[in-house]
Amino acid sequence: MLWLWTALTPLLASAGFMRSHHMLKVEFHQELRVCNAFASEVAFDVVAGSDTLTGSEPLKYMQCQSFTKEFKAGDNLEFKQGNKTAGVFTVEGLPQHDAILMLLVHKSQDPGQSVSFMSHVFAPSETAQIAVIDTYNGAPVNMSITDGGSASEALVFGTVTGINPGAYDIVLESQPAHPTHPSSHFEAKKQECYIVVRTGWSCQGENCSYPQQILVYPQESSARTALAGISVFVFSLFTCFW
Repeated sequence: MLWLWTALTPLLASAGFMRSHHMLKVEFHQELRVCNAFASEVAFDVVAGSDTLTGSEPLKYMQCQSFTKEFKAGDNLEFKQGNKTAGVFTVEGLPQHDAILMLLVHKSQDPGQSVSFMSHVFAPSETAQIAVIDTYNGAPVNMSITDGGSASEALVFGTVTGINPGAYDIVLESQPAHPTHPSSHFEAKKQECYIVVRTGWSCQGENCSYPQQILVYPQESSARTALAGISVFVFSLFTCFW
């Protein structure tokens, strides 16, 4: 399997994963992780060809699933809500190495479309990696990562950041309209890849607003560990959005 990834280049593309010009017939271990940040009570069936990847349990809001199905350039991932196709993601290329392939479906802020996608290819790394994404349509806020003590570092939306293994809390700053601090705890493992998403939706109608939340995937419940400090370094940037 081949998916494209190039360091220090735009990591999101408007029509699918970026195209590779050096295709080789080599097999790699690659895992697709799909997360639903589309604020709605209606879940998604994720369909690839004749296969419903999500099986009998559609992907609900704030849920993620991992798949090991092989893909090739030109394959489509169809996101269906019941019998209606909400959106289609097209695979345009595959990198030539082991990788975690992240795909996030969320509400579009473009009035002309309802569904948008964000994608990223995590290349192998000895550190833990987190992709930091904002899908909320409200006012911008700051997000930080802390070890539960005094050590804290700012996270920048639209970046991929390397962190040391350990126990962390992700925290959103409070706003006048949202006086609480949404937060999420997770245990970062060596060589693991995580997605951290500010989710929710703000609207004027009834029963259409969803509060700000933090989605972290994958998640493992574990005890907090004491850390002397946090080592955070940004090594790639998200620059394009669908």
